Amino acid sequence: MTQHTPGPWVVKKWWRGCFVTAPGGFPNAENRLTIAELDENKLPALVRHQCEANARLIAAAPELLALAQRLLALHPDQPVSHGDARTLCDDARALLARIEGR
Repeated sequence: MTQHTPGPWVVKKWWRGCFVTAPGGFPNAENRLTIAELDENKLPALVRHQCEANARLIAAAPELLALAQRLLALHPDQPVSHGDARTLCDDARALLARIEGR
């Protein structure tokens, strides 16, 4: 698997939509790399309201990947213990809250 751009990825709102950016030493005002640009003016009117939610989901991608990797690495051949499952559920809830903007 090709390595993704290191995080943290963050959502930056602008007057036409949202950017998803990552730190990176680039020659722009915030010294950040643009991962995705979600321009509401380029979207059909029926889905423009989803622009920010989509940006939050994209920005959470590195953390979602890491969470899935942690889950799979816990006990590859054994059931997950109660304590481990609780921690993973707490992490998943926090990540979902961030994706949903809560």
